[in-house]
Amino acid sequence: MVRHNARKNRVEDVVSRSKVSTSDTSVSPRSIRNITKEGHTIVSRPPQDIPQEEVVPSRKKIETADVTPLKTTSTGLREETSEAHFVYDYTEVKRPKHTMLYVSLLCLAVILYFAVSALFKKAIITVTPKNQTIDLSTGFTARKNAVGSDLGFQFVTLTKEVQREVVATTSIQVQKKAEGVVVLYNNTKTSQRLVENTRLEANNGLIFRLKNAVVIPAAKAGTGNKDLVAGSVEVGVVADKVGSDYNISFSDFTIPGLKGTSKYTDVYARSKAIFSGGFAGLQKVIAPEEKQRIEQELEAELRTGLATDLQVQIPKEYVLYADSIVYSFSPATQENISGDKVFLTKKGVANAVIFDTGTLSRALVSNALPQFVDDVITVPNIQSLQFTYATTTTATITDLKNMAIINFSLSGKPYFVWSVDFDKLKMDLLGLSKEEAQKVILGNTGIAETKIKTYPFWNGSIPQSDKKVVIKNSLDE
Repeated sequence: MVRHNARKNRVEDVVSRSKVSTSDTSVSPRSIRNITKEGHTIVSRPPQDIPQEEVVPSRKKIETADVTPLKTTSTGLREETSEAHFVYDYTEVKRPKHTMLYVSLLCLAVILYFAVSALFKKAIITVTPKNQTIDLSTGFTARKNAVGSDLGFQFVTLTKEVQREVVATTSIQVQKKAEGVVVLYNNTKTSQRLVENTRLEANNGLIFRLKNAVVIPAAKAGTGNKDLVAGSVEVGVVADKVGSDYNISFSDFTIPGLKGTSKYTDVYARSKAIFSGGFAGLQKVIAPEEKQRIEQELEAELRTGLATDLQVQIPKEYVLYADSIVYSFSPATQENISGDKVFLTKKGVANAVIFDTGTLSRALVSNALPQFVDDVITVPNIQSLQFTYATTTTATITDLKNMAIINFSLSGKPYFVWSVDFDKLKMDLLGLSKEEAQKVILGNTGIAETKIKTYPFWNGSIPQSDKKVVIKNSLDE
């Protein structure tokens, strides 16, 4: 049995003496010195075959004492056996050391890291604009035709109609005249005035009357060699008598009062829509209590719809306050469909004032922060402020369309944010060190705080390319 002791560079040869008798000189003990394989003797190379500079001096041969362990036989008796223990020294070849190679590779890796990471230089600059929230409740005056930096307003109006199908449960005797709208035309060179109740005769001979007095403009000369262009005006008409016979379709009308004059063919009318509403007899109608309830629901629906539609139509640079809208509603009208089903229709009109967001923001700054009136400051939550017409304005609010000046108040907590030109700031910081960049930022009075992060970690300056620089507004996060 052969044992290798790697730490001491020696081979141990152990030969059992129980199997080889020491008294028999004809049999030599088996050892790594005389083991053969297929008839060839394994011979160790002498130390002189190894180059002298790589040879480790040999140690002296050491023979250890015999080890005599006890062995148990098949009969249960224990007999003593002995082994010879030999130790042989051998030489070791020195291996070359690669310390310098490893150091060189490490230095090369570090150089490559810094060279590659330099290609990925970037900077992230987080800017916090100066901002302030103030409790406010103050009055303002706005003019319809404001000039310069004065606070102005514009008037807007919108009409909307809603309808609902209802089951009529009550029958009443109805005597109702049909109504409609016509366009009056005048082909003469002088205007033509028609008084209220002037008769109009349809193609089928039915008579209708004007609801209001009207003046038809004179005809105008056409462009080039064209004939005269007739003057025209719209007007409402009502049937001369009650009944459904007057619910006529489209028709032309003459004016019996002009018969016998040259104007009889030059002044005439043409219906703009189908006439409706004429009825005589028993008709299904909605009970008064039910009609009142439905009208209230239709009015609430109109308020919501008008406010929403107005807000959608307002340009984004203007602000509309819901409390600035003034509503007016006409009584609901009933139109019988068939049997006991009827349509209840209600119309509403919304009038309101709107303000330019920038001009109103400056007015708020001038009132709440007069020391910063020269700074560019926005009010992001300007829409959330509470709008109230002043008493002097509400007295004539129904005539809002014709008002030249309005007085109102705004209350709430406006959020003032100083404006920062982020594009210009980025260009000003390109190529600067962090310290130089902070000095430039300190010169911007609209900035409250700035954080600059450069990458990789060893980079201490902002890249020259604007594509490698990102500026963030912390108030948007």
